[in-house]
Amino acid sequence: MQGRNTVEEVLRLSAERGYAVFYRNSEDSNVLSDIIVAHPTSIAMIRTCPYVLIMDTTYKTNKYNMPLLECVGMTPTEKNFTVVTAFMCNEQATTYRWVLQQIKHLYFTSAMSNGQGFGPLKCCILGWKQRTVLRVNIQC
Repeated sequence: MQGRNTVEEVLRLSAERGYAVFYRNSEDSNVLSDIIVAHPTSIAMIRTCPYVLIMDTTYKTNKYNMPLLECVGMTPTEKNFTVVTAFMCNEQATTYRWVLQQIKHLYFTSAMSNGQGFGPLKCCILGWKQRTVLRVNIQC
């Protein structure tokens, strides 16, 4: 890894291999709080089939004790594909909004550039552990 830490190496390899990577640091320090990774094929797939997104998190099952979000899309032939994988600092509404804004950026960019629009991104996230429903509307 030539003197780089794990996060720096992940960012370097992701850029080298054409992955889309979004990340942000915590507000009170320069520590990575959230990171999203999307494969180039996943980006092409979500731009083609943007209608169904299934999101699920595993809760603190990794050594960093961060929820892992897996976002999956579905094709018209009912085949699933990974859209993004994200490590999040928590499962609060503001974190989900940030993740959804990055996903929106991935598949709305091509539609907006040719004058088409999908309108607001609306989704409903079920929080099984808290038995809550989070409704998120992201305007384009």
